Amino acid sequence: MRVSVGSLARRYRWRIGLSLLLILLEGTGYLLAPLVIGLAVDGLLDDSYAGLATLAGLAVAIIAVSAIRRVYDARLYASMFEDVAGDVAARERAASSDVSVVAARAGLVEEIVAFFQESVPELTMGAVGILGTILILAGIDARLLVACIGLLALVVVVYAVTGRLNLRLNEGYNDELERQVAALGHDEASSRAHFGRLVRWDVRLWDLDTANTTIVAAGAAVFLVYSIVVLVTGEPEIGLVISGLIYVLAYIELLATLPGHAQELIRLREIAGRLETPAGALAGEG
Repeated sequence: MRVSVGSLARRYRWRIGLSLLLILLEGTGYLLAPLVIGLAVDGLLDDSYAGLATLAGLAVAIIAVSAIRRVYDARLYASMFEDVAGDVAARERAASSDVSVVAARAGLVEEIVAFFQESVPELTMGAVGILGTILILAGIDARLLVACIGLLALVVVVYAVTGRLNLRLNEGYNDELERQVAALGHDEASSRAHFGRLVRWDVRLWDLDTANTTIVAAGAAVFLVYSIVVLVTGEPEIGLVISGLIYVLAYIELLATLPGHAQELIRLREIAGRLETPAGALAGEG
């Protein structure tokens, strides 16, 4: 059995599909919230409470859908981990893998399942938010559409350029992590040497992430300043300005999460390749 994001998505497609439907409903609610806030503000200025009532109803709907999804997801992904971790452990034992490697690989399976439970909702709502925000800001002013696409392109280019280096660093980190139990079973010097190597891989990953996020943050700062100038130029309605600023800040926040998800996908790609072949079989070939 293959253990990867794609293979697990296919294996549990109907159950994950229901989760994605709930995520889309929740994400759409969050997307509409700033617009409804702006309408509520304009309504209150005109002594109308209809917009405020709509905002309250939207908030109740978001809270209810979110609670239902979380309860459903907890049971779905607990069942997924039980099935997949059991399969991987059985395969590793059949290949006479070392206990330390079996334990490490069970932990790697947990990372893949955690991606579905924690990151897939964020990615899905992020995609809804990014696309929806671009369309809404484009409706406010076409210049904001160009600015949104420019910032998104910067993020994509930065992480496309550094993707292979990121993958190599994750391979080195996971190679060392699989040796952990064995290293701890030896003397103190071996344990210290192992943790030293592990930390060095981790620091290199952090340094790469810092360089990437610094470039993206600089682009986001330019985007924010430009958007404020565009939104307040002329004589716009107060509610429209408030909604526009909320969408601009939300867009920056959504793009800021993409680097972390990109890093996670690269790591999961390396993990899936590692789980493809039992460690015992690799040892036998060596």
